[in-house]
Amino acid sequence: MKAASNSRKELGSMKHWRLPPSQYRRLRVFIIASFFSGSQQAKPINNTAKLLKRVVMDKSANNFTRFMTYGPPRTSSTSDTNYNDLSLDQPQVIKTHSVKRLKDWGVENSGIFHTARTKEKGRQMADKLKKLGGKVGLTQDLETLSEIKATGFIELYAYFFDLPSRYLPMLREYYTLWEKLRVCCGLQMSKYWRYELNHSTWNQKLDPHPFCGSLDIDAVEKAFINTTIFKMIEDNSRVVVGIRRINRPALKDDALDGSYCSRYNEAVRTKGLKFNYKQRI
Repeated sequence: MKAASNSRKELGSMKHWRLPPSQYRRLRVFIIASFFSGSQQAKPINNTAKLLKRVVMDKSANNFTRFMTYGPPRTSSTSDTNYNDLSLDQPQVIKTHSVKRLKDWGVENSGIFHTARTKEKGRQMADKLKKLGGKVGLTQDLETLSEIKATGFIELYAYFFDLPSRYLPMLREYYTLWEKLRVCCGLQMSKYWRYELNHSTWNQKLDPHPFCGSLDIDAVEKAFINTTIFKMIEDNSRVVVGIRRINRPALKDDALDGSYCSRYNEAVRTKGLKFNYKQRI
């Protein structure tokens, strides 16, 4: 965590709840939008100019006060989520897996982020969304994600929302830890890790998941809870409806408390909890 501590030192005595309103607005919508678009661990790439050559970005989409994130579901379960900010000058962020929902909600009046499995499918969907009247801010496809990693997209999102570069270290810290929890904890954990915990959770044999098995998941959870971004979200949860759910492996998970993940994993191991199955633990 040396890099993380250095980033906090660089920020000096600035408190996360004292960010200038315009910067806080951009930082918060950045967190929400990039969270919805997924992430992977990687070493940071610190050259925005080179990154921009790998993607198509339309910064004019930043002029909207409402953003939609769209992409094919990772599973058979579809999750639609609304985040509505109470303040009049704050953005609304909507996630959906349905093009019909995009149309119903007014795609022409929103900035769009969308995900795809390949670069070609990403281009095709971007063209489709533009024909519907949408302004596509950024396309995130899995092929490009594998090349520039989540840290590359974090830098691109930061550029899109005009965030100062000094915020990048704490954003990288947050997402690196969140990704471990996303894969190895909670209702939507990796099916491979769930199967390794309890073979009854999948109807065919799956490969083992040594990465999750090697983690001290409680230590990861506690480190995540201690990040600047996590605390910023918690501190503002009373004025931003629903935003605390971002601080969880999946939006449907219970709040993290330092041992939620180990308790949930134990429930999977002993009770065979399947994908998106929730019970008190």
